[in-house]
Amino acid sequence: MWIVTKKAILIDNAVVYNTEGGDITLETERKKEMFVLHISNTGVVLDGDDKKHLFKQSFFRTKEARKVNPAGMGVGLLVAKTIIEAHRGRIALESSEEGRTAFVVALPLVK
Repeated sequence: MWIVTKKAILIDNAVVYNTEGGDITLETERKKEMFVLHISNTGVVLDGDDKKHLFKQSFFRTKEARKVNPAGMGVGLLVAKTIIEAHRGRIALESSEEGRTAFVVALPLVK
């Protein structure tokens, strides 16, 4: 549901911003009446200041993201969030000190 221009924004970001030799993990689960998708990679870790702007500001790109992918526009995550929320879902960012970044998407199951 968050596919835009034939690319899944979150999966594409996991690939683009992953470190060389790193890994990408996709996990799914059902929590009550929600389908939950976890997408994580060993890529660019976002600090506290970056997290504040990530889903709120169009054309926002971290310094590290601009280094890794200079051609990026900085609108993908905001677009993904808008589409997910339009389907009554939610998206969250989880970063760890171990150098992993994870996005968690929860969408309601259709009855």
